[in-house]
Parts: sequence; structure tokens; C-alpha cells
Amino acid sequence: MVTRRQERKVGTLGKLMIAFMGYSLVSTLWSTTKFSTLATAGLWWGLFLIQVMINNLVRTRKKIDRILAAMSLSGAINGFVAILQICSYTLFKYDYIKKSQVFVTPFYKPLDKAVYTWLPFDIDTTLWWDSRASGFFSNPNLLATYLMIVYPISIYLFLNTKGKKHKILYFMMNVLISGGISATLTRGGCVIAIVGWLFMFIVLFKQHKKPLLEIFVPTVLVIIPSLLTRYGIIFKARGAGSEAVKSSAAHLKIWGSLLDYIFHHALPFIIGTGFGIERTGQILLNTYHLDKPHGHNFVLETWVELGVIGLALLFTVLVCAFGKLLEINANNGKKFTLVFCIFTSMMMYLLFGLTDYIFNSPKQIINIFILLGLTQALSDRGRGAVPVLDGDGVHHSAVLALSCAECGHRHLRGVHHRQHRDSRGEHPQPDSAGSIFHDGQNRGEI
Repeated sequence: MVTRRQERKVGTLGKLMIAFMGYSLVSTLWSTTKFSTLATAGLWWGLFLIQVMINNLVRTRKKIDRILAAMSLSGAINGFVAILQICSYTLFKYDYIKKSQVFVTPFYKPLDKAVYTWLPFDIDTTLWWDSRASGFFSNPNLLATYLMIVYPISIYLFLNTKGKKHKILYFMMNVLISGGISATLTRGGCVIAIVGWLFMFIVLFKQHKKPLLEIFVPTVLVIIPSLLTRYGIIFKARGAGSEAVKSSAAHLKIWGSLLDYIFHHALPFIIGTGFGIERTGQILLNTYHLDKPHGHNFVLETWVELGVIGLALLFTVLVCAFGKLLEINANNGKKFTLVFCIFTSMMMYLLFGLTDYIFNSPKQIINIFILLGLTQALSDRGRGAVPVLDGDGVHHSAVLALSCAECGHRHLRGVHHRQHRDSRGEHPQPDSAGSIFHDGQNRGEI
């Protein structure tokens, strides 16, 4: 019986994230909202396991594709529900159906109300929007955040799948995801989705011009009406035009207030006020008379919470993640498209974070850990640095050891020692490539 020991690795991105989360936890010492800071830091440490799991368990491109397909399917289902929500609400506004026939948004609102009523303390539920779809999320911006990520991923699946049925399936997924973005009536999300498509079209033009144009048609057809509705040009609901202008003005006021606070307080500028949005909300309310929960911008929010030190740590993680994607040797079309689409997902996610705080809820925090886990997995598999399993469950790796401790031959790292020997108990000779594989095939490459 072969005994095997698997080392769980966090990778470079994991170590950098630990440094960021460690500083976030330390900020409890000077935070005036210690419970909020400690709870938020603890939440990040708990969700960090997602990044570690993806990095260690996703060992082949097939598994990566399965994760991406599951994410796209989830986005498509949310998009479908969001479309039902916004369409039924529009029909209600124009008196075609009764309010009881409107597809409830968010989907779990009745359950939420029942739980909130049962709890011994009050929870503010005024942030629910009937006129903006949320899918299975509690807030339209949370749904938009997730759909920003899966939009490029659905395009990757559509571009690289084989077979007409799968092409149609992934095309419909992309249409539903685009429809979901549109249904949230999130201006930033709609604009960023179009920008993301343009970015992908410019880079992938030579390889995939025709299918990208096919994707662009439904994207434009469902997203442009959302922008027109938000500005009150069509389907004027709830004074949409004036509301959009007021929302933009409110964002500018929030950003200006936080910058004013940062530059007039030395310690918050350097070390921050403590992790978590509670203190930011207090600053906005008590100092600037703005009843807003957070900074609506992940850069400013992080700066207020953790100062330039925390902001530098976070930016180190993000820059390193983009760097790892760029350094991958994408030596074939499918691999290049895969790496580039993950790059675009990360870019769109962070761009959306410039208009809203993308680390506000556990669901949004999960997104960053999924992206970092996939990035680390792609990077490690791209250079063959992580063990894989063959059909017999024996560990192998695509990285060659410099030499064997016993015989000096170049063996695969991680292969069980008895697998090094042939039937006579001798070490087999390396092949022409200088490596030895148990099955001659499983090199664990993406």
C-alpha cells in the first residue's frame, strides 16, 4: 500500500494575502470599532480557505474549465431570474399585471423578512430595490459584481467549446449574463461590460473575430436599453433620470469627503482607522452628514480603513496577480484565451470597484478569493510546479528535480520513492527529455 502525503500550499499570492489579512487583524489594536474590525478580519481569514482549496485541488485544465463552466452557469441562472424580476416589475409599472404577480426581488425577500422579524433586534431593510433586479443576491450591485466576473469567462467557454450544442449553450449563457447585468440597472456595470468586450475584441481579434461579433450583438441589445432606462430616456420608472444624476453627485461627495478626512488626519492616512466599513460610515455620518455605509470605491475605502500601509499591501497582491497571469507561457490559442479571459475578469471586477465597494459583503469577498485561486492555479500549472495525480492516485509533477539523492538521475519531484525503481530495484534511465514519468503521459500541464 502506497502512503502519500499532500502538502497544502498557499502559493505566492496566498502569502501576500496572508500579509494583508494579518495587518487587517492587527488594526484591531487601534480601531474604535473593535468588534466590527475583528469580525471583518475573521471573515477574510475564513474565506481565504477558498483560495487555498482552488489552488490545491484544481490540477488540470479540465478541472479549471469545470469551475469556469459552473461559475458561468450560476451567472446565467442569476441573469435569468434578474430578467424575470425587471420585466415583471416593468409590466407592473405600466399596469399590465398586478403587484402580486411581480417576480420578487431579491429572490429571498420573504424569507429574509421572516428571519428579520424573528430576530430580537432590528435590521434595516430599506436597501431593497423593487425596480432593480438582484437575482439571488440581496442587492443589485452584488449581482452586478459577480456578473462582471463571469461575463468574460462565458465568452472564453463560447470561443473554445466544440460542438454546435455546446456553442448554443454557452452563447445563451452569455446572453443571460448580459441580460442580468442590464437588469440591475447598474450604470458602471453596463459600461464596464461593454469596455470589457472591446478589450477582448482588440486582443483576440485575429483568432476569434466572428464569434466575438456574434457575442457583441446581444450584449449591446440588452445593455444599452438599461443605460437609457437608468437615465430616464425610456421606461421612466421611479424618476430614473434624476435619480441617476443624484447618485453620481452623491458618489462625488462621498469621495471628496473621504479624501478630505484622510489628508487632514495623519494616523488614518498612514495606518487607517481599522478594518471594516463601520468606522467609515460613522465618519461620513458624523463629520460630513452623509448617511452612507461605505466609500463606494475600494481604493478610498481601503485607504480609510488601513491607511497607505494596507493599501500598499492590497495593491501588491493585485499587481502580483496580474503579473502571474502575464508571465504564463500561453503557447496555444486555447490557453492564451483562458489566461486572457481571467485577466479580463479581474480587470472588470476591479474597475467596478472604482464605482462601488466590492469587498462589502461575504459574497463579494468570495469573488476575489476565487479569482486569486484561479490565477495561482493557472500560474502553477502553466509552469508545471504543482503535483498531479495519475489514474492510480500516484503523485507526479511536471517539474524536474535537479537530481535524485541516491543516484543523481533527474526524477519527477513528488513521485513515491518506490516508483523510481524498475522491477530489478534499479533506477530507470531518464528519457531523451531528461525526465521519468510513471505512465509516460501524465505531465499535469494545462
